[in-house]
Amino acid sequence: MLTVRRATPDDCRQYWEWTNDAAVRHASFVQAAIPWAAHVEWFERTLRSSSLMFVVEDDSRRPIGQLRFDAPPSGDFEGSVSLSADVRGHGLGSVSIAVACRALRTHADAGPGLGRHRPTNLRSPPSFPHP
Repeated sequence: MLTVRRATPDDCRQYWEWTNDAAVRHASFVQAAIPWAAHVEWFERTLRSSSLMFVVEDDSRRPIGQLRFDAPPSGDFEGSVSLSADVRGHGLGSVSIAVACRALRTHADAGPGLGRHRPTNLRSPPSFPHP
């Protein structure tokens, strides 16, 4: 069973490792590696913003991925998800998204979630499920 929790400053390095994974960079809009200093600045700013950042944990409480929901001016949350390389390909992406969307509903007055992805990223759904 997967659970999610709000990200904390202690998750900064783990997020950086996930975001710089080669497959994540390849599927991202910005494909260049993210320098540590730039990541720390972004992470701290995002934690203070209206974005909601979640860490996905497996049943042993091991972090296996992240989901971030940004609230653009339209009011719909835009979601971003990435999983650890060792858990990809086991159907945990859609389960992680569903669990995080339920958590999003408890933390915000969220409408339908939106997911943007590069057309070549066939694993990513065009939108997140409505919780």
